[in-house]
Amino acid sequence: MSDIEAVLELSKTSTGLFSRWDARRFIREERSQYAPFEIELVRLRHAVMATTIQVIKLQNQVRELTETLAAKGNTVSFTLTDLASDHYQITSPLAAYLEIGEDENLAHLIDVDIFGSGDTPTEALQDLKAQIISLYEELQESKPEELGPAPERWKKYLTEHIKKIGSP
Repeated sequence: MSDIEAVLELSKTSTGLFSRWDARRFIREERSQYAPFEIELVRLRHAVMATTIQVIKLQNQVRELTETLAAKGNTVSFTLTDLASDHYQITSPLAAYLEIGEDENLAHLIDVDIFGSGDTPTEALQDLKAQIISLYEELQESKPEELGPAPERWKKYLTEHIKKIGSP
């Protein structure tokens, strides 16, 4: 076994780290034209191993999230394009999702973190629309200094996506 092979084998069986100091010392001792390439190969192998570990962790997280969603029931993403109101209209679609459960259904407006619920998906969606209008009106009546950071963001978001078209 050559010295290069020995260093490579040692780097596999030790802590997995091949420091720059070790690399410089190895290059000085060997004075080999191939030593820098072998050292770079070891460094790249370690980078690949670290990336592989990260990928495995992410795959496990995706699996856990999938299992969690499956346990909660069916979840459907959609865009909300109307509020079923004569006084308000949506000017650009709102991202939402609907959780369909056995006992209760939840509709959630993602960017504002507001929910509607009901015995059926339709009731949950109708409740969400009513909640959006109620929150929009409340935020429009509020002075900026009365709002905290989250309500201020919600007001900005809803103002950008909803337009009043008549007096309620």
